[in-house]
Amino acid sequence: MCARVLTAILVLLTLAAGPAQSQIRSRPLDLSNIRMPLLTGWQFREAGKDNWYSASVPGCVHTDLLNNKLIDDPFYRDN
Repeated sequence: MCARVLTAILVLLTLAAGPAQSQIRSRPLDLSNIRMPLLTGWQFREAGKDNWYSASVPGCVHTDLLNNKLIDDPFYRDN
C-alpha cells in the first residue's frame, strides 16, 4: 500500500513538472529593431580606478587621454 502511494506521488510530481527546458522551443531574438548611437556616450577608465572620462569614436586612447588633459601634449617641445 505504501509503495503504491509513493509511486502515485512520484508520477504526479513528474507530470506536474511540465516539459524539460530542452523540450521548450524558443523563438530567436529579433535584433533588427535595436538602434544604438555609436558616435556619442563612449567612456573609458583606468583599470581598477573609479573615474570615467569621455572618449570619442572613432579615435584612440591616446587622443582621449590628451583631450581629457591626462597626459601632456606629445607634440610640444621634447615630449
